[in-house]
Amino acid sequence: MRRIMVCFSAALSMLVSAAVQGAPAAKPAAAKPAADAELQSLAEGAVVIATAKLRESRVSADGEGLLKFALALSPESRKALMLQAKLEESLPLENVKLADGGAAYVNLLLKAAADTKRPQRQRLLFLRAVLFVQPENEMALIELMKAKNRNVGDISFDALLADAKAGWKTTPAPDTKETPAITPPPKPVPGAANTKTPNPAQKEGGGEAGAETAVPEIEIGPAPKFFRWDDQKKVVKYFYKTPRHANGNNGGSTAVYSDESTPMTYYYNEYNSYVSATLDDPQCSKLTDGKVSQKHQVSPFSVGWHGRPPPACFMFPFEATLRTFRIFIFGCDTWNNDSGMPATITLYDGTSKARGNVIATKTLPSTRKTGWVEIPLTMKAPSSCIWVEMERSTQGHVIVEEVEFKN
Repeated sequence: MRRIMVCFSAALSMLVSAAVQGAPAAKPAAAKPAADAELQSLAEGAVVIATAKLRESRVSADGEGLLKFALALSPESRKALMLQAKLEESLPLENVKLADGGAAYVNLLLKAAADTKRPQRQRLLFLRAVLFVQPENEMALIELMKAKNRNVGDISFDALLADAKAGWKTTPAPDTKETPAITPPPKPVPGAANTKTPNPAQKEGGGEAGAETAVPEIEIGPAPKFFRWDDQKKVVKYFYKTPRHANGNNGGSTAVYSDESTPMTYYYNEYNSYVSATLDDPQCSKLTDGKVSQKHQVSPFSVGWHGRPPPACFMFPFEATLRTFRIFIFGCDTWNNDSGMPATITLYDGTSKARGNVIATKTLPSTRKTGWVEIPLTMKAPSSCIWVEMERSTQGHVIVEEVEFKN
């Protein structure tokens, strides 16, 4: 009997072997498309902040929204699924502390929202997620309102979340075009450097106060190993909030008096003779040209305004944590005593489109004389953009010679 079983087993083995050899080769499984690494990163960041918020309150609407956001971006995220399980099973959550309050994560969301290669409604969802971390984020609120006014459909969080789960297949509303959630800066035209497209609404000597300035293009790269302002000032770019703030008014310092800030032409005293200096800055270059008056006299390299100076945004080609801001301002000892210190100077981090968190505020006495004003900065996270805002001076004019940043 044993001999019969052995023979049967051997015969069966031969049959199976023959069947396998005669069978067609199995086709390899189709490779799955590579997951979007940026979406996974955004999902994991959302889980971290959601954990911090839900640990403070298990019914945190912001925390729940961020968890839903994470699961929509990465449905198989182990961290997101684990957080969901802990909530449903009433298990304790990790003690997560956010040193920057989530500012770095907001910057990642805004960067993703500016990527025009992504679907429009995906970018709008990123902006909705920003509001779970920073409910009053100016950039996210404005861009969402722009989308709403363009009638691109339901842009509520739940509607955008449903689109995410459907694979971003939702089409825009009828009679609308898909436009970027965040308008990117215009690309320079080859061979047309330092040229500007005429604006029909712009008036001679300043233009409209409400017109927006074109944001200069700048590529963000790795931060330098050593930060030296003498090197960095050559690559830093800046712009004023509106075009008229950079253009002269072709008149004396008393030519225009109004409630809005107006660039000015100033008359200064040099060797007992009066010389006219136009204190405009159309190329946005005077504040970082390294030229500071040794005689503390206003010069053609100075920039001045009547009334409140405009907000200015300084853009670095890398993200940096800066420690000190310095600005050379003409004080109450300036000729004719018609220029002085701004009442306050406030600095913000943020993006080229909107300011973020306050990183410094300094109040200046009206009796302060001409010279450098040094302001320590408190940055919770690296930033590639720094906004500088100054209040008006009691002397009527604010005149600036140079700015510096220190690390």
